[in-house]
Amino acid sequence: MDIRTLSTAFVLTFFMWSCLPEDNEPEYEPAEDSPVFVGLIGSEFSSETFDPPLSIQMTWDEQNLYGFGIDSIDFDADLSFDCFIRVYDLNGDSLHILDTQMPAPFPAVSVELSNGYDLAEETESFPIGMGQSGEAHFAARFEVNANLAIYGAWLEGDTVRRNLWTESPEGSMYPQGPWYEVAAIHYLGFRKGSREGWIEIDASDYRRPTILRWAME
Repeated sequence: MDIRTLSTAFVLTFFMWSCLPEDNEPEYEPAEDSPVFVGLIGSEFSSETFDPPLSIQMTWDEQNLYGFGIDSIDFDADLSFDCFIRVYDLNGDSLHILDTQMPAPFPAVSVELSNGYDLAEETESFPIGMGQSGEAHFAARFEVNANLAIYGAWLEGDTVRRNLWTESPEGSMYPQGPWYEVAAIHYLGFRKGSREGWIEIDASDYRRPTILRWAME
């Protein structure tokens, strides 16, 4: 190979590399009828990133014992909210007010979907005595890249609701749920008809989760 051939090869190589995009991370481009992977957004998806993140504001009762907060999401932008995240809490400094009574309600975080959206759920078994077991149902917790198309447990109905986590009486075997004390970013799964989607939630403080973004095919 002579000098001119080497020079030509060098110029062509330089030109090819110079044409690459500055961001080398590939864009997710799902094919038609491809599955939805949690945390990835296709170019044809509906999506929303909250800046700043949705932070649920708490309101406390007159005794400063029970706290409640709620926020909502409108997936279809039709002025009818489709998703509600609720937070229930107790003020540790006011627990003496309860005396020997049980809290009502216990601290928990729940999600409700309306307008025909289905919610991905998961079931936990727990012992109830005499060799018997019960079942508790919670909103499923997904990791990034989970394939929603192969998930098989969906709560269907015009309005559906599940806890992400809940506290229970001391000594109770009732499970506290998959989102209890997770201290990380995780995802809820939802669908409407054949369209699937996810909600990204920062549960670093699982008692005060923040909603970061959502996407739906």
